[in-house]
Amino acid sequence: MKKTIIASSMDPITYGHYNVIQRALYVFDKIIVGIGINPDKKYTFSLEKREFLTRNVLTRYGMDPYLDIHKYHQFQSEILNYDVR
Repeated sequence: MKKTIIASSMDPITYGHYNVIQRALYVFDKIIVGIGINPDKKYTFSLEKREFLTRNVLTRYGMDPYLDIHKYHQFQSEILNYDVR
């Protein structure tokens, strides 16, 4: 099974995010969508709201069986740890 991680702040999820995820489904069997916090950015939505919006959009388009959506408080270290598991 081929997996990949697509990490972004998703503030909010855009057509560009959706398009990248949709294209990745042709290459990978499973996609981990990482929604995280960049301490250098100011966000419009909370991390929980961004996760909700992302999950809602991707579920509406039938992508949920192929995705794992995770939120990260420290992007680099948590994603690297997830990748090793």
